Order: sequence, then structure tokens, then C-alpha cells
Amino acid sequence: MIRKLIEKIDYLSGFLVFQSLAGGTGSGFGTHLVEAVKTHNPKVNMINVSIWPYSTGEVILQNYNSILTTSRLIENSDGVISLYNDEEIAL
Repeated sequence: MIRKLIEKIDYLSGFLVFQSLAGGTGSGFGTHLVEAVKTHNPKVNMINVSIWPYSTGEVILQNYNSILTTSRLIENSDGVISLYNDEEIAL
């Protein structure tokens, strides 16, 4: 589906992917999708915005998911931007 959309576009500068690192679809399928798109489109920029889980824990395996996902994203992305759930934003 992504390949068909890319073929219809006149100019593609890159992808901006948002995903969670704690577990589930964001860390597993999201990372697989990034790898597949980068493999088939190596010259296209790939930037990932990764949301780190709460330090107190939401998912039992979130620490392993976060580390494994981050290592794969670093290998397959041109940039990884990390956002942390624990940080408070002052408005």
C-alpha cells in the first residue's frame, strides 16, 4: 500500500513516523514498517519520533521493547527524536 502511494507522488522528501517504544504495535510492527520502507527506498529520509514509556511501568517487558526498538530504529533511520512521558511540560 505504501509503495503504491509513493508511486503516485511526484516528489517525496521523506517520512516522519511517530511510535511508542513500550510494546505492542508501535514497537513491533512500527519498527518492521520502518525497516521495510527504508529497504525499498534507501534514498528517502526517515525520521522517527519515539515516545518512551513511563519509568514506573505500563508493560512488563517495556524496558526490553524500548531498547530493542531503539537499536533497530537507529540502524534504519536518518534521525530519532525521543520524547519522554515522565517529563512535565510547563505552559
